[in-house]
Amino acid sequence: MATTTTSTVTTIAAQAYHVLKINGYSNTLKAGRHHPLSSCPFSASGHTWHVSYYPHGCRDSNKDCISIFLVLEDIVTEEDVMAKATFSLLDRYGNPVPLYTYHTKLRNFSTSSGRARGFENFIRRDELERSEYLNDDYFAVAAHVIIPKEKPSVVVPPSNMHLHYGDLLVSKEGTDVKFLVSGEMFAAHRLVLAARSPVFKAELFGSTKKGTIDAIQIDNMEARVFKALLEFIYTDIWPEIGHGKDNIAMAQQLLAAADRYGLHRLKFVYEDKLCNHIDTCSVSTMLVLAEKHHCCKLKEACSTFLSSMSPPIVEDLNSSIFGSELEKTVSSSENHGSQINRTDIRIQPAGDIPPPRSASTIVAARANHVLKIDGYSSALEANCKLRSFPFSAGGHTWHINYCCTDYISFYLVLEDAVDEPVMGQVTFSLLDQDGKPVLSRTHTTRMFSFSLNSSFGFHKFIRRKDLEQSEHLKDDCFAVSVHLVITKGAPSVKVPPSNLHSHYGDLLSSKQGADVEFMVRGEIFAAHRLVLAARSPVFKAELFGPLKEGTTTDAIQIDDMDAQVFEALLIFIYTDTLPKQ
Repeated sequence: MATTTTSTVTTIAAQAYHVLKINGYSNTLKAGRHHPLSSCPFSASGHTWHVSYYPHGCRDSNKDCISIFLVLEDIVTEEDVMAKATFSLLDRYGNPVPLYTYHTKLRNFSTSSGRARGFENFIRRDELERSEYLNDDYFAVAAHVIIPKEKPSVVVPPSNMHLHYGDLLVSKEGTDVKFLVSGEMFAAHRLVLAARSPVFKAELFGSTKKGTIDAIQIDNMEARVFKALLEFIYTDIWPEIGHGKDNIAMAQQLLAAADRYGLHRLKFVYEDKLCNHIDTCSVSTMLVLAEKHHCCKLKEACSTFLSSMSPPIVEDLNSSIFGSELEKTVSSSENHGSQINRTDIRIQPAGDIPPPRSASTIVAARANHVLKIDGYSSALEANCKLRSFPFSAGGHTWHINYCCTDYISFYLVLEDAVDEPVMGQVTFSLLDQDGKPVLSRTHTTRMFSFSLNSSFGFHKFIRRKDLEQSEHLKDDCFAVSVHLVITKGAPSVKVPPSNLHSHYGDLLSSKQGADVEFMVRGEIFAAHRLVLAARSPVFKAELFGPLKEGTTTDAIQIDDMDAQVFEALLIFIYTDTLPKQ
């Protein structure tokens, strides 16, 4: 009978053969305990190595043995250095002695604790001294170093669950519920909505279940917001939001919609985004939004922003916080009247605002600089860029650039070379004749990262004609204040990882809404046709396509598979992960 063998193929990237010759063995015994003797360095695969020889062993437990190790001399942090070594005692002809030949496993030599690999009990000293391999106080050990290439591996593609459910939403195949939102109709799948949203689950399957009406009416929400909400429910992907006013309004409505339907991950995403889009025009709306939808980090970011502003601006904001801007529609489950309820929020002057208990942004330094343009018409005729005197903030030197064409432009410039970028936010305010900021002419930048000669500001701060026709230009003079806030860190909300797999895993475990059963080796498994068809083209054909099983209520028989394997298959279909072995 023929014997069978298995083999592992190793592709060698580099190898080296080095002989450690111990000429004067008796003298090496005089070396102190635990002090190795090293060979000359040698090179392999672009790295430097040597062999360490311990004549008295490397530990007290092997003091009667000789220890031999291969050592990587280089300190490597960017990559793993994988190698294995063969140590052989050589006979007088230079041939390896099989009895004293040892092989290490493939090891990573680049770790701080693993740069030396070998054998503590390579050979007992008395055995060496009695052997023919110690001749004229001389013996030799060969070290054969092999550095392999990476093992061949199968490239596993990333999870495609979101693509499968995205295709299901686009195709509308198997939809069983419709929504009417701002005159636009949307088709969806009850099972998917219920798996992803506890609110939809209650509305579609629970005690508050909607009747069998043609379409469910969704009030107080724009169609584009509901469309984005559906896309997130199916794919766990949210639309990117830009910096325009319309985009910020979209983000605010998506946050409210996410809170309305219990989509906490989506809510955290847009809370984090809105923390970086707070300015004098939006801070009051953001505060009300944060209060109504329990967004602690957004509220803290608003407080931090307000603490960096001058008292006159805060007073103007305080007087207008319940003004027309707060009458914009922001949807929520508690706001069916399409209006933001009045909330008792008052903005305190900057000096009176206590620091947030766990603010994500810490103000490191702030400075207020007034740029006076005395001789406006002369600067206009010069038709050139002017710069202010330098001023200091946060240990750095700054100046302001002023330019006038059809628009008046202002920019803040960092003059210093810095090792790390400086995070800062700037508020430019036109001053009235009493030296107070004009709220309608106050503009705040986003948080920016400043480096040498980088500048941030406003190209169209004010139209030249508007300034010239205003009362703020008097006797050919006007002034602008620049308030700089230097921060450590940026407002951030910890967004949890995708929970798409866990939602469908819970659906599989609960068996709620299951509409198909499989019999596998005497064991029954309940599942959902929609999920199986979305994830597997074969199940789709068998359950909905030309290979569709009959409408019998009996379980579908699976004959050529173990129950344990089928269970693992279902877990992967629902969660895109394999069960732990």
